[in-house]
Amino acid sequence: MSWRIKLQPPGMDGSSEIELADVVPFFKAYPEVKRNFFDELVSNVNKNKDSFVGANIKTVTGPDEKDWSANAWLLLIARETEKEAPFWLLFKREKTLAGYLVGLGPKGVASYAKDEGIDEIRRILEYIIAFTARWDISIFLPAIPDAADVPPPKAATTAEPEAQPETPDA
Repeated sequence: MSWRIKLQPPGMDGSSEIELADVVPFFKAYPEVKRNFFDELVSNVNKNKDSFVGANIKTVTGPDEKDWSANAWLLLIARETEKEAPFWLLFKREKTLAGYLVGLGPKGVASYAKDEGIDEIRRILEYIIAFTARWDISIFLPAIPDAADVPPPKAATTAEPEAQPETPDA
C-alpha cells in the first residue's frame, strides 16, 4: 500500500513521481501531528535561506487508488547534511492546521519506521525542528491551478418570491 505523489520540479518541464509507504500497516492508524510542529517548521524554514518551499504537488493518489489531490497536503523532504539520508514525509493537513502523517519514504525509511515504531519517527520530527540548520529541507505544497483551469463560480440563484393570491376587487 502506497501513496504516489506527482511533482512538478521547479524550473523543469514534465513531472516526476515518488512513492511513499502508507503508514497504517506500521502504526495501525495515521498519527496526528500537532499544529505547533508545522508552525515551528515554517518559522525555521523562513530563517534558512537554503530551504525550498513551493507549490509543486500536481496529484496525490492514495493506497486505495483514488485521487486525493483536492486535500491540503504537505510533502516534507528532509536530508540530514551529515548522513545525507533523506526522509520523505507526507502530511494531510486539517482545517485546524494540525495534520496526519500518512506516508513515509524512501523504502529504507519506511522499513526503519516499521521496525522502530512511531516514537522514533516523532523523535526524528522533533530533531528536524530543533536542529533545522543540520537539514536540507524542501517543502512541497499543492499546485495552485491557473485561473484558466478554474471554472467560474456559479451564479447564486435567489428563490422567486411566492406569488400572492389574487384578491377579488370588492
